[in-house]
Amino acid sequence: GWAQAVALVFTVLMVGAFAEAIRANTALVAARAEVARLASEAERARIARDLHDLLGHSLTAITVKSTLARRLVDADGARAGEEMSAVETLARQALTEVRAAVSGYREVSLAGELARGRELLRACGVTADLPTATDVVAPTHQELFGWVVREGLTNVARHARATR
Repeated sequence: GWAQAVALVFTVLMVGAFAEAIRANTALVAARAEVARLASEAERARIARDLHDLLGHSLTAITVKSTLARRLVDADGARAGEEMSAVETLARQALTEVRAAVSGYREVSLAGELARGRELLRACGVTADLPTATDVVAPTHQELFGWVVREGLTNVARHARATR
């Protein structure tokens, strides 16, 4: 009778609820897997972007300085040696920066990038009047401006054929 009908309806409802819980759990597992995949993809993109920025600057500077050293080797051996010492320093810095980029920790400062930029432009034979004071830029924007300076000066060294 009546009790059996209620038990049957209750059983059908419970089976339906259990099936829905399984579907929801399956969707949750799939969503978590997608979030993990997207996070991994974003991290790979970050590393690729950081490596491009870091290595583009470092390899440009190393190329410019080693070319200068090669040209100076006969005429001014001491200066050629100084340039090669700078190449060694740049290579070591690049290695440190690559390790930092891969591990997720990167530190760029506006003052540091301006100093590196001065040296890079000098090695390219470009006379530049870059500022030394960075306090005009808000501390919250210093890293961003550091990246902008790095990218801009790397592009000048690579493409501009500038002298001033």
